[in-house]
Amino acid sequence: MHCFDNCMKNEYNGFRPTHSGQKVPILDTLPSPVKFFRDYVLTRTPVVINATLPDKEWRGSTWTVDALAKKDGMDAEVEVEQRTIPGTFGLSAPKIRMPFAKFLAKVGQGSTEYYITTQEIAEDEEGLPSALYSSPLTELRQDFPLVPHLLGNLIPSNINVWMGNSPEGSCSGLHHDFHDNLYIVVRGRKVFDLYSPGDAEHMYLHGELARVHPNGLINYEGTQNVTREDGVPYALVADKMKESVEHGILELEKKIHEAKGKGENEENIAAMEEELEKLESHLDAYLDCDMSIGEGDLASEDEEEDDEPGGEEGEDDEEDGCDGEEDDEGSDGTTSDTGKIGVAIIPEERKRKLEDEGGSLSFPSTKKRKVAGEQSAPDHFSKIDLKNLKGSDIERKFPSFLNAKRMVCQVQEGQMLFLPASWFHNVTSYNREVEGAKDAKDNHQCHIAFNYWTHPPSGVKFEKPYVDDFWQQRFQKCQSASSSSSSNSD
Repeated sequence: MHCFDNCMKNEYNGFRPTHSGQKVPILDTLPSPVKFFRDYVLTRTPVVINATLPDKEWRGSTWTVDALAKKDGMDAEVEVEQRTIPGTFGLSAPKIRMPFAKFLAKVGQGSTEYYITTQEIAEDEEGLPSALYSSPLTELRQDFPLVPHLLGNLIPSNINVWMGNSPEGSCSGLHHDFHDNLYIVVRGRKVFDLYSPGDAEHMYLHGELARVHPNGLINYEGTQNVTREDGVPYALVADKMKESVEHGILELEKKIHEAKGKGENEENIAAMEEELEKLESHLDAYLDCDMSIGEGDLASEDEEEDDEPGGEEGEDDEEDGCDGEEDDEGSDGTTSDTGKIGVAIIPEERKRKLEDEGGSLSFPSTKKRKVAGEQSAPDHFSKIDLKNLKGSDIERKFPSFLNAKRMVCQVQEGQMLFLPASWFHNVTSYNREVEGAKDAKDNHQCHIAFNYWTHPPSGVKFEKPYVDDFWQQRFQKCQSASSSSSSNSD
């Protein structure tokens, strides 16, 4: 038995577009951190901000190919996607390692063959990322704030740079992320097609949906994927949280009983009863997950792959999305093969068994599923190719997708986009236009973006956006590791 009884629950209660083609709101001035949290983060509303980071540490706006090439430490090795044949960027793009300086030289010469995206970060003993960033940002650490002022009390999960050469535009493929995203366009421009988590059922995803949390965060079938609303894996907090929730339920029931006895305000009683329902829902999730442990949801990788279809007949040719270079632009750089675990307190002997079988406590799971041509696709990618499929093809192959409401926005150089967790997006990147260029192919000034992924909030207060200090403790640990790496690179 899987958590949530194999019944997908879409509990999303954030902002949704009212009609297809609706524009993303644009702010002409930078909001205060409180306003940003209250009006956009809390309401789960995408927004374009016509400004860049005001933090004194932010020097990313000065980045160009030439300026970066002159900085110290650019011989650090990075992972780069390489386009060996047309259409191999994206989910099937091979990655190679090369010095960042060599990558810069190739992009500066106008090559469209290479693209830099999320970098691999080692995991700790709990299967979570052990640092906030890696090269080339380790060497560029003096050029950006670790936590921008705008983010207030939100906690970063990962920091990345995205860079390539796309004079005629390249796209990412339709997908969602597991974190809130503050996305800063440094060079060039980006065009986003967006769909809310409320339309998750219409996205034809490679994974099987299990739950859409009220803040939009998506969980997939398989107990290794089950998390709280803020993305904390239940496996890491189940025992402590179950005890806390049970205590909270008892206390709240007592308060409600006393309030009714005193004839207190009905609105206050209704609010407490609503909070009680949430706590009971949390407790049900913990109990369901405890049951799943006992039934041994530990299928081998080969068994899982054999059981997973590669999509409907006739859909395979389109499964990789656009033929552009964006690996998963804005897609959390989480590792695949996160494995086979239950989500409750796991005894030491069970952990050893998981390790013997290749299991992991990693989150979020982006275990890749087999598709045509021996390629793989993570759960959170759609089978729909927005660039190449025409309306009639979509209606024939993916009819439910027509029920989804699309938003659009263009993010120019010097602007930022806030995109809440699990908002589906297809990103098309364009180079910075060169004055006097005869055509698009002469635009060799590349495109550069920089982003902060933050853990989606589970609380409603600016001062305390999370229910506990789990992510704060993790952040401090990662901050220490990242700072150590940056010091060693000096």
